[in-house]
Parts: sequence; C-alpha cells; structure tokens
Amino acid sequence: FGGGFGAGAVQGGDVAVAVEISLAEAATGKSVEVDYESVERCERCHGNRAEPGTPIEQCPRCGGSGQLQSMARTAFGQMVRTQACDTCGGTGDRIEKSCTECAGRGVRAQRKTLSVDIPAGIADEQRIRVTGRGHAGERGGPEGDLYVLVRVAEDARFIRDGNDLVSVVDVPAPAAALGTTLSVPTLDGDQDIEVAAGTQPGEVKVLRGQGMPDVRRGRRGDHRVIVNVVIPRKLSRLQRDALEAFQATLTEENLAEAREEGLFAKVRRALR
Repeated sequence: FGGGFGAGAVQGGDVAVAVEISLAEAATGKSVEVDYESVERCERCHGNRAEPGTPIEQCPRCGGSGQLQSMARTAFGQMVRTQACDTCGGTGDRIEKSCTECAGRGVRAQRKTLSVDIPAGIADEQRIRVTGRGHAGERGGPEGDLYVLVRVAEDARFIRDGNDLVSVVDVPAPAAALGTTLSVPTLDGDQDIEVAAGTQPGEVKVLRGQGMPDVRRGRRGDHRVIVNVVIPRKLSRLQRDALEAFQATLTEENLAEAREEGLFAKVRRALR
C-alpha cells in the first residue's frame, strides 16, 4: 500500500496556543489569527540534512536501519537490547556535507501565523484541533497538530448555563406591584419585556431562542431573565407615611396568591 512513511519515521509534536474571545463573538463565531512557533522541515534540504547536490550514503554500521542490537545473557535467558546507532545517531544514513541552512538538523524553528475559524456556540475552555499544523516530523514522519484553546471572557450582563443565558433585571417594588415594561440587554440588542402586575421576586421571564447556539446543531437556547424585586432601604418621611397608609389598606385577598404558594415552590422559583 502506498502513502506510508519510511522506517524510523517519527510524527512531529503537537503545538498548543490559547486565544480569548468575547461571549458575543462566541455566539456568532469568529475567525482569529493565531501566532505561534513551530519546528518546520528545512526548505533547502527538505529535511534530509544534507547540502543539496552532495551525496547521502547508507550508514555502514547499522545498514540503514538506524538501530543496533546486542544480545545479553541474564538469569531469565537471553535478551535482545536495541539502541540508536552511535554512528548515524539513528538516522540510518551518513551525509558528506551538512545543509548550510539548518546546520544538518533537517528542521528549523519558524514563527507562523494561521487563521482559525471558531464555530458559533463554542464554550469556554474548548479546544479546536487543526491537523498537520504542529511540529514537523522526523525522518519523513507526518507533522503534528495545532490545538487552539478557546477562552470565552465573562460578560457582566449574562451568565451562561449550557446553551441558555441568564440575566437579572431590577424592578422597584411599586413597579412590580403595578406592572411595568422594562428594557433588558440580550445578545441581539436591548429588548422590552412586560412585567405583569403582582410579579414576585425571583420570577423568570423566558425569551425563547435568544440564548447561545448549539455548537453542532446551531439551534439556539433560551435567555432567562430573573426578576429581582428591589425593596427600598432608605425612605423619606413622606414615603414612609405613604407606605404605612398603603399597608393599612391590604387585605387577605391582596396576599392570597402569594400565601397559597408553598415554601418549596418559592425556593424552586428562586433557584431556577
């Protein structure tokens, strides 16, 4: 079968780099330029270590195998020990004149810049594998791979929960009691949501299909907006008198729905 690698071929090592993108960029996908250093096959000698036009001979000591074997007697019987040839260093050949570009190493360090496509929906700490972009192989071996570690920076507006996004909107207590319309930030821009009269602390408004896309299927998750009813801490005398007057008007009917809700239901609503 063709397409194989020669005897003694060693695959090149992998290279790892890290990039950071914003949550918004993770939602849409992004092409980033990564800069890294890798060991590349010498372009002058094409990795054979010899100056072009000079002969390359088979190593007379190992016969081109690059290895030497020796027999040793032990208490457990005869054992064969294999080691790299001390004449050719394990290459299996002998060069007359070393390449002037790489000093006979066959490889040289080189800085590279590569454009890498980050798919929409990628999560923090996920890696992207770019095949064949790592270090050059030895003795005709294949190149290693490039691994790009993607870090998604935190966004002060959202918390990511899988493909869902979670945010919190503050609603003053009177507005929660009377009902109001509020503008909340989403990945697609600010959006108005309706806060119904009598909204309780911890209630959740779900914006369907406005979360992060699934990195494989592309379908977007949801955006859950948690309503944080803000109770005022400092009141003027006028405000206190108004609240006391309002409190005096409350009846069982005003509080019936909140009291009928069980303790565990309240806890689940606060944590979901």
